[in-house]
Amino acid sequence: MSESNTNANTNNVTPRSKRASVILTPEKKLTALMLRAVIFAGAITWKGLNQLVNVYLVAIVGWTPLTASYLWMIMEVVRIVCGALVGDFIDRVKIHKYTILVTVAVLKIVSGVCMMYSTAFGVMVFKSIIDGIVDVSFLPTATAMTLGVVGKTRFHSKVVAWNNIVEMLGLSVGVAIFGFVSYATWPDVNKSFALFIASGLSMLVCIFFMLKDTDGDTRSDVVDHRLARGRSVIISRVSRLQSARNLQDVIELDSDDEGDDEKDILMVKRRALQQEQASSHAPDEEEDTQADAEPSASASMGGLGYTQVMTYRQMYADPKRRRSLIFLSLVIFTFHLANSSTAPLLGQYMAINTVDPRSGLPIMTGLILTNTLSKAATNWALSNDRAAKIGYNKVLLIGSAALCTRLILISAFVNYFDNFWALGATQVLDGIGGGSVGLMVQLCSHLLSRRTGHFNLNMSIMTTWNYLGGMLGHILGSAIATEKSYEVAFPVLACFSVLPGLLSFGISMPDLKRID
Repeated sequence: MSESNTNANTNNVTPRSKRASVILTPEKKLTALMLRAVIFAGAITWKGLNQLVNVYLVAIVGWTPLTASYLWMIMEVVRIVCGALVGDFIDRVKIHKYTILVTVAVLKIVSGVCMMYSTAFGVMVFKSIIDGIVDVSFLPTATAMTLGVVGKTRFHSKVVAWNNIVEMLGLSVGVAIFGFVSYATWPDVNKSFALFIASGLSMLVCIFFMLKDTDGDTRSDVVDHRLARGRSVIISRVSRLQSARNLQDVIELDSDDEGDDEKDILMVKRRALQQEQASSHAPDEEEDTQADAEPSASASMGGLGYTQVMTYRQMYADPKRRRSLIFLSLVIFTFHLANSSTAPLLGQYMAINTVDPRSGLPIMTGLILTNTLSKAATNWALSNDRAAKIGYNKVLLIGSAALCTRLILISAFVNYFDNFWALGATQVLDGIGGGSVGLMVQLCSHLLSRRTGHFNLNMSIMTTWNYLGGMLGHILGSAIATEKSYEVAFPVLACFSVLPGLLSFGISMPDLKRID
């Protein structure tokens, strides 16, 4: 095929305004919609509403902050032990991703039954174990399935951010309902925990519709489970006998979800060149490809196959990837070391110092709503490629700076000003910090796992550091508040809050402008 013909084919291309190499069929659109519905339903009781439960046990039941922190510690231990194992399991399974979601829904129902009928320490320990299992299983599975449905470019540009927005809106609805019901049913606050049962049942309904197609048949093959684990589609094979002039046009891999107008034109150029090469391809030419024998699975995307699943040794042999994953883990650990106990301690402090004990849970409800809506706004601000334009490292710095500023302000308010409205307003900074870092955990984990086949494993390792930092931070903050005072606890946490920003400079992100 001549160069003029190639150009002619290119000129006949009608530019598309949307990313379209991974074609979102009606089935894929329905699955993506139902995944968001599942995330919304599950987020209604996100993390077992542990902050509200914590305030309930301390301010109403009469537990000490340190005793209540034991439940948080148990939940974090379960997350630490199970996190990486569950992530590796999610990478390996296909239809059982749906089984995980069903199990999570059932466990939420069991958790609600426990809270409605007893606040005995043993029962609360059992609930904490359930909450830990749910937390390490639910969002990682939903995130992996989302990646397998929409492809990596949509995943990075907007889908993860919008999933997080849906999650925050679900939590907002949940805590608003819980706060209203707990205030209306005082002192029988335990009736409010029926919300867990409603959340689990809603998830089961959404999963049922996700598995049924328009004809009523069972449908489970919409999710591309190879993309869901971080593998990439190969759209061209590089011949070792190719001229250097053409090499730059066909070397690109990882094109499961191309970009906008100019990238669509580049795709046509590449495909035209591939056809030209195929017509003159000698049968004895040696080809260098990383594809599996799975061409049919990627045929709908114009691909030749998928990149191989790396061994763990191969994945961590890259020094830049290894170093970046280590520093990302440390950023996440130190961020949650300083942040995890701040909101519960703030809620306890305000609930204990309020005149009407009946207002304790509504106060915590207001704090959580402020936080979640701020997180949703932060994720919206970083969607549509805005996070990539800012730079992932800079987003981590923004989140770390918001945490540090928040703890400095809280320390000043509780020691010198004691203004409840000002204290509550600091939750906006928590939303900015938590929203920025939470989004980066998902996007950076994927970016550093591209073409390895171990995305969910690496993301689970990152969240395990999250849980470890959260567990130690909660024990630290609660112990200081119990043995000393809240006025001492917040300044100590503020000292730790400078670490995430410093450690973020050790992360080297791949260039987002490169397709491969």
